[in-house]
Amino acid sequence: MRQFFRILFEGAAQAWQQLMANKLRSFLSLLGVTIGIFLYYRCKKCRELAGRQHTEQHVQTGE
Repeated sequence: MRQFFRILFEGAAQAWQQLMANKLRSFLSLLGVTIGIFLYYRCKKCRELAGRQHTEQHVQTGE
């Protein structure tokens, strides 16, 4: 169990060092993930809105 935590700590320390060494790459990666999540959420909401408008249109026309 002790070895597991040692490996976990070493991995976290190495990841932190890489983040600090490559600040621009880290920033651009986080920006890309943020934009991707935003676009996924936005497309999902647009699809829901389009479905709702389609349903309302059928109710109004009686189809």
